[in-house]
Amino acid sequence: SRPRVKVKVNEDWANSDALESLRVGIVGYSNVDCVVVTPVDIPPVSPTDLRALVNVAPPAVLSWQGESGHPVMIGKAEMEHIILRDVSGGLRSLLTHARSVPAGTRDILCNLNTPELWSSYLGEVSDRI
Repeated sequence: SRPRVKVKVNEDWANSDALESLRVGIVGYSNVDCVVVTPVDIPPVSPTDLRALVNVAPPAVLSWQGESGHPVMIGKAEMEHIILRDVSGGLRSLLTHARSVPAGTRDILCNLNTPELWSSYLGEVSDRI
């Protein structure tokens, strides 16, 4: 069956951090074994890399030449820590023992926080095609 996707919004995003947004997103999903987490400021992950990520047991993280990137996949244990606000050091602190899944592109390391960075990235991608 196809994975179900549901969009959730942290209405208090201006006064909270990324981990709180993740908590808002996963609350109510106690019936799932894992979730894939990706920030909004990265390029879309390729279908091949996404399949590779979800075909291992959580926690898992895509990596490029040994460097961890996004998206990541977290399991029930990590979700519980996040829901209970039992995390110090951000999401990465819960992924210290995560499986590293080699990605097919270094794009999983991109952090595109501004329109200029997105424009530069899109120009680079069009040069690859």
